[in-house]
Amino acid sequence: MKKPILLFLLIFIVVFGVFMSGCQKSSSPTAVATAGPTDDSKLKIKGSFNNVSSTGVSSLEAVEVAKIIVFNNEGQYSISNVTDGSFEVSTDKDKPVGMVFADVSNHYVGYLTLSNGVESLPLNSLGDGVSSINLGALSFTASAAEPSHNPLGSEIPISASDISAYAFSNGTFASLVNNPDVDGNGTIDVLEDVFYRYFIMYGVAGGTFNGTDLTPTINSPVTIKGYRLTVVIANSSGIYPATIGMQGAVGSGIESTSSEINNIGTMNSSYTMAWIEKIPPAGNYIASYDSTTLTFAVPDQSNIIKYQALALPTVILNGDDTIHEINWVYKLSDGSATIDPRVLIDKLLIEINGSAATQLYNSPTFTTDITDHILTNQTIAWSDVTSISMAYNDIFGNHIVVDYIK
Repeated sequence: MKKPILLFLLIFIVVFGVFMSGCQKSSSPTAVATAGPTDDSKLKIKGSFNNVSSTGVSSLEAVEVAKIIVFNNEGQYSISNVTDGSFEVSTDKDKPVGMVFADVSNHYVGYLTLSNGVESLPLNSLGDGVSSINLGALSFTASAAEPSHNPLGSEIPISASDISAYAFSNGTFASLVNNPDVDGNGTIDVLEDVFYRYFIMYGVAGGTFNGTDLTPTINSPVTIKGYRLTVVIANSSGIYPATIGMQGAVGSGIESTSSEINNIGTMNSSYTMAWIEKIPPAGNYIASYDSTTLTFAVPDQSNIIKYQALALPTVILNGDDTIHEINWVYKLSDGSATIDPRVLIDKLLIEINGSAATQLYNSPTFTTDITDHILTNQTIAWSDVTSISMAYNDIFGNHIVVDYIK
């Protein structure tokens, strides 16, 4: 049964070459539309527990699993009751979702894991024509439930290398799956018509156009220039604080500070911390406002370079050395392999930068099936270009800006 969807805005914040200096740009948030009722837009997820009472093992202290909640990183969710030890829940197909379990009082008691660090269902990679997934019997270890049927490699045809990259990237979203009661009041947030999430914006030094090369050489290694952390709050009341405070994990650079950029809306609001020249360390990041405290457990980000996706551009010139078009391929940041961009990337755009941080060109946004763009302005001289930024949103709402310099 589909509960009323939280009207949560998908914020597409893209930070360009000026990211390094701490400036950023963002588009106006737009409301996420509810998916249509057609059968082919929905996926049925079925499963059961090892006994009719759905109590799991002793680590759950015999708390009965009464409800299944499936939600994505925009706060859209579906809910189903457990009946005679079995459940069936319907969800949209196009985004990764987490699955959590609640008791009759809406208290959180556990979550679905597919092992190997995959703690969400990558429905963005769902196979063509798949309309249902039967997880089989779920077995608990502590609060983590593993299915007897793992859909990775079958209903969700995803390669082993892509699974590894996905497992790392799903860490920020998985931290919400592991703690869907971010405000700590004892009730799963979406069941109270509120939703909290965070995302990370990274600036990445991707590579260099050497000499007359029109395809950059990837840096070895690619380096992270810094990050911003953003908290997003959505609720049914439409009342939001003007700013929030935050205390980051030890070594994060976020020390009892207030948000620097505040985008206050009616459907949701976002609060962005200052630019910090490091990779955020793992640990709890505590946001506070009024009498509310939000706890976000940021996972270890130290392997981000290993699993970072890059859009590697190639510039094609006109006869007068102005830029005609740019095409690109998606690779892992070590340059070792191309990847299926659908596994990690939602949308991408291109910025062409000139001297003194001037922006010579901004492209529209592209879905992952598009890998070339003919510029609408055919007068940009290649000699005037100082860098090209390939900026994308990943499928979990994080924002990555990869700079290639000349």
